[in-house]
Amino acid sequence: MAPERQSPEPLPILLLAEVDSTQAFLKRQPQLGPAEISPGLVLQRAMAAAAGVLDPEHRVLGLKWPNDLVAWHGGHLVKVGGILGEQGGGRLLLGLGVNLRSAPVLPERAIPPASLLELGLEVPGIPALVKAILHAWNNLAEEPPVPFRWPEAGKPLRWEEGQGTCLGWEADGRLRVTTARGVVRLSSGEVHGLRGPSGSPLP
Repeated sequence: MAPERQSPEPLPILLLAEVDSTQAFLKRQPQLGPAEISPGLVLQRAMAAAAGVLDPEHRVLGLKWPNDLVAWHGGHLVKVGGILGEQGGGRLLLGLGVNLRSAPVLPERAIPPASLLELGLEVPGIPALVKAILHAWNNLAEEPPVPFRWPEAGKPLRWEEGQGTCLGWEADGRLRVTTARGVVRLSSGEVHGLRGPSGSPLP
């Protein structure tokens, strides 16, 4: 009897674009099913792993909930990249966008874009960068370290359906917030800091 043939393990597939002319990362919200795989946690760990490659000393790049790569620059939060995720055909699809040498000018954005070059970080070559990130993504069983997460506990914030105060990041990737109606756990969407009467951010 001939030995049973086993299907080969599917290999990673990489698509690379040096410029995102469609600005898809500014238009889409991440979608990951099924429910037993925590969508937020997968994206956050993948983004934290990428941050460790781009900022190996863990001193500049942090995470903004739910899926943005950010930094503090000139006293303000700036966005360096974002990540999307979907599942289909038995594969996990991750899409990462990072501003390496330049960033689009979007003055209407509450958190404006910035590049690694602006932040004083070394801009690696594309082939080496891709290889390093793919290697980092091979093991997302543990949370990679990042120097900060925004919002932190105690931060007043707002989102499309309300406002409240951040209580912290849940272990499954959700954001826990206390509101006038009680505690809620956000699983997707954009969050922003509240501003005072003068328009300045609240502490």
